[in-house]
Amino acid sequence: MRRGGGKIEERGGVRRVPLPLVPFLAATLLHLGALRGGFHFDDEHAVVRNPAVQDLRNAPLFFTDPARFSAAGEGAMYRPVTLSLHAVNAAQARTSSPLPWLATNLLLHAACSAGLFLLAREVLRRSGSDRPEVASLAASLLFAVHPLATEVVNYVSARSSSLAFAFAIGALLAHLRAREGSRLAWAGSLLLGALAMLSRETAVALPLLVGTVEILLPGSARARGLRTLPSLALTGAFLALRAHLVGGVVGPTAAVPDVEPEAGWGRSPETNFVLQSLAAVRFLGLVLWPGGLTVDHTFPRPSGLGDPLFFSSAAILLVVAAAAFALRRRPACLLGFVLLASGLAPYFFAPLNVVFAEHRAYPSLAGACLVLGDGAAAALAAWPRRALALRGAAAILLLGLATRAAARDLDWRGGESDLPLWESAVRVSPGSFRAHHGLANGLFESGDLDGAERHYREALRIYPRYDAARISLAGALLRRAGGPALDEAVALLEDLLSRRPAHVLARFRLAAALQARFLLSGDLADASRCDGLLSSLAEENPVDRNARTLLELFRRERERG
Repeated sequence: MRRGGGKIEERGGVRRVPLPLVPFLAATLLHLGALRGGFHFDDEHAVVRNPAVQDLRNAPLFFTDPARFSAAGEGAMYRPVTLSLHAVNAAQARTSSPLPWLATNLLLHAACSAGLFLLAREVLRRSGSDRPEVASLAASLLFAVHPLATEVVNYVSARSSSLAFAFAIGALLAHLRAREGSRLAWAGSLLLGALAMLSRETAVALPLLVGTVEILLPGSARARGLRTLPSLALTGAFLALRAHLVGGVVGPTAAVPDVEPEAGWGRSPETNFVLQSLAAVRFLGLVLWPGGLTVDHTFPRPSGLGDPLFFSSAAILLVVAAAAFALRRRPACLLGFVLLASGLAPYFFAPLNVVFAEHRAYPSLAGACLVLGDGAAAALAAWPRRALALRGAAAILLLGLATRAAARDLDWRGGESDLPLWESAVRVSPGSFRAHHGLANGLFESGDLDGAERHYREALRIYPRYDAARISLAGALLRRAGGPALDEAVALLEDLLSRRPAHVLARFRLAAALQARFLLSGDLADASRCDGLLSSLAEENPVDRNARTLLELFRRERERG
């Protein structure tokens, strides 16, 4: 007995597991350890300290106010569906435990793995491919256990990538049903596509995927174009809405001051294009050999389009494009290459503060797995007598990748501490000032002042104008409370303020350093400068009472001392 649609099959009295359930279970069982993790990085301002997501009744406001994305207005983004899911998890949480969020992340990755199988099988079956289950299962299993997906599972804020991809897969599957004449499927495809875009902006690449599916399936050119138009109209409507709410299709063009001069929105389009070319090659390398996984991928500073690094990266990308052209008649390969390219392409045009993050490449990873899975199916078809050996090699490969992914999960399982992540980042990228700064912060929070100072100084040695590390080092020196340490802290902050006199945190910290030095030496000039800094800060922002409170506290300390 056999039942279609991926349901349970029985042959010879043996009940078989539905094939979509295989990658789902593989992803779930592999990453169960991730449930013991915690919140990290952007989770602090986007989830933990964000009052908007603590009440599910705020969900309607997420669709009209991008500022709800984060506490204290940090990094406003328009991802209302992602925020709504955060609010659902907050309603499920009985305590401050991150378990509901991490469980949801895990289920999203498992669902995407099963969805990739369903999408590949449907496209291959409808395009007339033989044994579509083989390539589909190989691709979805590879995707389920690949270590590049661990960030999406372990990092709560990275769920926007998997959530958008899950909706995009659903939209494509509904589109395939809609081609058979179902109006309900058309509506479902557009709704799921809208949810994908409202989860993460990069889902605007959906029309490319719809167009690719249309190219792969029978039909006239006119009919294919007409069937692609609704997704194009949906993308246009989303971009118009986002431009209205955020202030532009890409976003506000404000420079990011606390990182290298050409970081983020301060990076020129030419430099960003070169860096994203390097990042695309880095991604391809990690797909084939995921040994250098890190939360901070650093890249050498390019001189421009004439840089030899750009030429070498461009040559590799051209080879990949040539391979895509040569394999364009293989449905899984064409869909995989388009998915790979569409997942990386937005970042060539939208310069972000961090050049490359592993969770951003999540859809591209699925595309790469489609290509590799199709290659595995082609090898089995070409060498049927070696099928057993090929399957054994595939099993060993999947086991090796799963082992690497499980080891990477351990880096993320530091609870509320990011120390294991930054320790691994420094091992992978010893020349990264961000990695040393992150590790120093973790050491500082754990009470290791010597280790923190060492890595703060290393971050400044690599990039002397990294002001975040300068402020952090001054804070560590304040803990020393000795004369030379306080003198160095004052000097560090005065140097920063000579370049950026309006820097609020630096002024606060300089006031604290001057106060500590006054209490140690009795120099009235330090006390006077401390009062002046705090008074000016209080006058500039009368709503914020921090400066006035500190001023009163410091004066009481002087009276006692």
